[in-house]
Amino acid sequence: MGLIMEFSIRSTIISDELRIAFTIGFIGAFTTFSTFSYETFKLFEDGSIFLSLANIFLNLFLCIFAVWLGIVLVKIVRGGMVL
Repeated sequence: MGLIMEFSIRSTIISDELRIAFTIGFIGAFTTFSTFSYETFKLFEDGSIFLSLANIFLNLFLCIFAVWLGIVLVKIVRGGMVL
């Protein structure tokens, strides 16, 4: 998501409509909060406390890291400053 958002902001190759279709439509279908919530709840319900907490932690931090990485990659490719 970070890669698509940053690239669409810094170029005219991706239109606003296409950006919305990719980020909300395509990517959003795979990363819905309701699915995350359901899976986490089922892990808690099944008694897998460690796995449910790992699911929360990994989803939160890996997703933020992935967004950051996408932004950094666009900045590198476009010749901008990193960080």
